[in-house]
Amino acid sequence: MPYKIDKNLPIPPRPRRKRTSKYPLTDMQVGDSFFVPTGPFKAAQASKMKSIRTRLTYLRNEKCIEPHARFEHRVVTEGGKTGVRVWRIANAVGVLRRSARG
Repeated sequence: MPYKIDKNLPIPPRPRRKRTSKYPLTDMQVGDSFFVPTGPFKAAQASKMKSIRTRLTYLRNEKCIEPHARFEHRVVTEGGKTGVRVWRIANAVGVLRRSARG
């Protein structure tokens, strides 16, 4: 069966689903933080940290957060629960920026 060739048809845009973030990264101001419980296992902590880094990269690429926003994350124990705490620490202009020497 021969196929009919069509000319000059525009390619439709890819449908994109609107994602909602489980992390409040877009609502954070400098000095804000949030806690994500993970449990005491190193693998779970590493997985959660990677998930947060991936989400930050996605949000920067999609222009949902400022490209100069800086975040830090650490494994902490709070109230007997181990997890990852994420802080918004600075903008590129150096607000609350730590020195490299400590």
